[in-house]
Amino acid sequence: MSIRVAICEDDKRYLLALVETLRTDPGLDLVATARDARTALGLVAEVDVWLVDIRLPGMQGTDLAAELRRADANTKVILMTSFPAGYVLDSLHDGVRGFLHKDTPLAAVPAAIRSVHAGLRVGTDVVYETLRRHMESLIVVDPERYERLVGDERDAQLLQLMRRSASIPDMAAQIQLSVPGAKKRLTKMFRCAGVSNQQELLNWLYDPTCGPAHLAGEPTPALC
Repeated sequence: MSIRVAICEDDKRYLLALVETLRTDPGLDLVATARDARTALGLVAEVDVWLVDIRLPGMQGTDLAAELRRADANTKVILMTSFPAGYVLDSLHDGVRGFLHKDTPLAAVPAAIRSVHAGLRVGTDVVYETLRRHMESLIVVDPERYERLVGDERDAQLLQLMRRSASIPDMAAQIQLSVPGAKKRLTKMFRCAGVSNQQELLNWLYDPTCGPAHLAGEPTPALC
């Protein structure tokens, strides 16, 4: 059975390009198009997946996504545009299942539709990088623990790279240390926090519900 798709996009040229792309895919059935939110909300066609521009005349795409989901909770929505992270975070609460930057090759759109229809979330490198930068700005640390743990700028850089799941060789290369030198610094951090690996260290530093290891019956950490 074909996936029923509808598009709400105010840019006529981009809309026509999407229509042409989707009509070449035998697994997709393009049932409707609209160039504004009011028209989209007035459509009576049954739709499995909506492609929605995040900036529309009269209504933001995030608001349209929420309305479409209220009308039919089974409808999946993919938002398309170049946008600030705040839009992405807001739309997550509205049940949006995917984000496609408009620089994404049109040939990738059908695969994104199928993935969302299957219950997955989709995105692009641009979206992930935007979210990563936004989330890093929201990270809150325990100041006393941070001061105890970080001795200099390289220690601070190690923590940033650790949050990004960088490998130890990558950490060493990026902050101009030898691999043994990076390992030595990490080992000192583990000892200060009373933990045994990077994930436990991040939990200890950033998770307010995670107490020092010695409170859970472990030996008291050595002084840093």
